[in-house]
Amino acid sequence: MTPLDALETFMNDPALPAALRLKAAGLAAPFRHKKMGEGKPDPKTDPAGQPSGRFAARTGPPGAVKH
Repeated sequence: MTPLDALETFMNDPALPAALRLKAAGLAAPFRHKKMGEGKPDPKTDPAGQPSGRFAARTGPPGAVKH
């Protein structure tokens, strides 16, 4: 039995107090679920690994004069 298995056992045991079950769930969660935005960039939408969306470099208003 791994430590993660033990946490999941505690988390799913209805005989244990709710506070202990919630603590076990909170400790086990990072090992089962990634945070939003973690992982490799999608090469189809972001081939160069450059920031996109609200973090992309601004291009300026349409029709702006470029020097």
